[in-house]
Amino acid sequence: MKKFFAFVILSSLMTCAAHGEIFEASGRGRVPAFSETLSQGKILARRGAIVDLQRNLLLKASMNYSASGIIRGIIITSETWDGNIYTVTGYIKR
Repeated sequence: MKKFFAFVILSSLMTCAAHGEIFEASGRGRVPAFSETLSQGKILARRGAIVDLQRNLLLKASMNYSASGIIRGIIITSETWDGNIYTVTGYIKR
């Protein structure tokens, strides 16, 4: 039986900007070492990038050093894939 381990998310590579009541951020995820195929790795990297985006938006919207909560209503504005790292950019309205 194969165990499913959480994959590494590139952290602290965020670009955040607050524009009034709109918060914009980006998230990045990489292909995990345990992925069996490139398509599986791409899907997991995208999932990691979205989780990183959610975390970055939560931190930006709360303006605290630590935060907990649920982010809903994220609008993803761009997605890029370079073969190993998936990057998503999006925003939320407060």
